[in-house]
Amino acid sequence: PRCLQRVNLSDFDDHMMQHSIEILPWSKVAEKPLHCKYICEDESGLYGSKQRRFDQTSFGKLYLGSRFNVENMNECIVRTKTTHILFCGDEEQRFLPDEMRQMNIKLHNIEFPDTKGGKNQALLQRRLVQSINWVHQNLTSRDDAVVLVSCVHGNRFSPAVIIGYLILHENLTLNEAYTYVKQRNPTLNIHPSLMHELGVLEMKATDSHSPTMRTGYSG
Repeated sequence: PRCLQRVNLSDFDDHMMQHSIEILPWSKVAEKPLHCKYICEDESGLYGSKQRRFDQTSFGKLYLGSRFNVENMNECIVRTKTTHILFCGDEEQRFLPDEMRQMNIKLHNIEFPDTKGGKNQALLQRRLVQSINWVHQNLTSRDDAVVLVSCVHGNRFSPAVIIGYLILHENLTLNEAYTYVKQRNPTLNIHPSLMHELGVLEMKATDSHSPTMRTGYSG
């Protein structure tokens, strides 16, 4: 691990929870992507051996994490040198440790509505776009920008924002972006209503009539 600590194999998974997950700059895409619970429209994007080369369009580094990562001072200050934190979802991150505030790390909260669908879908889309715009604004604000996108468990709201960012600003399809993030965090648990909004986002961005993944959303 990047902390350079010796870790017993039996404790490795628990230890790695202390590390946020690097999304950008691009790292190698696995030859055999993990299976996901969603059925893909274009299976070649998920199971094919032919890999696509990605060229990063933003300047800084982008990380995915949980509340645990936000409150880990060594992770944010020493190892990743985080400059901005977005905490999104149905809870707030009300404070940062004193040492992190003294380093002038910027914390921003964006509240998401209930993800059960129905009347909240329009608001869900607005919050998703608002979050993506915040990430893009701060990730491109300076060459040394390091943005951590987080939610309580790091597998529900924050990966949805990351996937949306990759669709809008790194020119990935929903299929490609979901696969890329799923490889790095196999515990993804994005609600179908939020996956539906990612599909809508993709269709608007690409001017297409259907998303590259089925989302399991029934309204």
